[in-house]
Amino acid sequence: MFRTLLRHAGSALLALTMASTLLGGTAGAAGSGGGGAVYVETNTGANAIVVFNRATDGTLTEVGAVPTGGAGTNAALGSQGAVILSADGDHLYAVNAGSNEISSFAVSPDGLGLELVDLQSSRGLMPISLTLHGDVLYVLNALGLGNIVGFRVADDGTLTSLSGSKRKLSAPLSNPAQVQFNPSGTVLMVTEKGTRLIDTFPVDENGVAGPLTTTRSSGLEPFGFAFDPAGNAIVSEAFAGAPGRSAVSSYAVGDAAEVKVVSASVPNRQTAACWVVITADGRFAFVSNTGSGNVSSYAIADGGQLSLDEAVSAKTGKGSAPTDMDLDGAGHLYVLASGFGMVRGFAVGSGGELSAITKAGALPPSATGLAAR
Repeated sequence: MFRTLLRHAGSALLALTMASTLLGGTAGAAGSGGGGAVYVETNTGANAIVVFNRATDGTLTEVGAVPTGGAGTNAALGSQGAVILSADGDHLYAVNAGSNEISSFAVSPDGLGLELVDLQSSRGLMPISLTLHGDVLYVLNALGLGNIVGFRVADDGTLTSLSGSKRKLSAPLSNPAQVQFNPSGTVLMVTEKGTRLIDTFPVDENGVAGPLTTTRSSGLEPFGFAFDPAGNAIVSEAFAGAPGRSAVSSYAVGDAAEVKVVSASVPNRQTAACWVVITADGRFAFVSNTGSGNVSSYAIADGGQLSLDEAVSAKTGKGSAPTDMDLDGAGHLYVLASGFGMVRGFAVGSGGELSAITKAGALPPSATGLAAR
């Protein structure tokens, strides 16, 4: 049964609503139709997913929180991909970094109901990032030796460990930030902040990751990234939070997991560029600058070449510490302003321009991960 914990405005009263049965049929593609939803993880000791209703105009209303069944760390994770949706929006997956587990939820057709369908060990220490391609899910475990591990996802969202899929990172305590499939599902990529390395793994037809290849990042502290539709990786570089030093690089990633620089460290003159999302048409990348309290935009050419579009495309506010971001597929960008404990929303124009439209939430400082549909 779907469960949504409703918070009534102006009242501490909490009402639990339960759907009597899993609604039949299949939800539309993520971001399609009228409204939708945005999800953020609290990452508190009793971890939970906070659900926001998204109206057709992109405005958000917080409607409740659903427990993950696992534990968070009570501190920000410094990773991208802690909460992700399936391509059709029917399932949501979240890390439990404090209990070394992965939660899998079925999502109701309107996006506002979540049903916990599975809770599995991440087979490592401190899971911080997830990626999904088809029916294969990988998790990035940050502590200890550090590894990636694969799972087979059943139609109902339950997870089964994928034999032979565990692969170590380049070194223990490499301070990784993200794992992500390329668009074709033939390569897995990991950024390591502590070693300045980009890890790539070829993936076979069964979803099993192969041997590790490492490539030195163009700039210091590779962090979040996203792939454009052509398979180029757009990677932020935080430069250890040095004021005004942040940059973004692009790389061509081949099916054999080879990585070649396309555009090297294109600066945005901001501080602590960390999280990256790309528009569905592949024309623009947005980068959240945690130290500057704003978002930069980059234009992406057909060959993956980058050029700075706007150093400050949107302001989230001084001290807002913007982190995780996602695009809903309906022309809206959502940013977790962790310093303010809220989600900020922006309309995305045809030329990549951003216009503020909403802010919502009363999230804890530990909140991490954001997914939108």
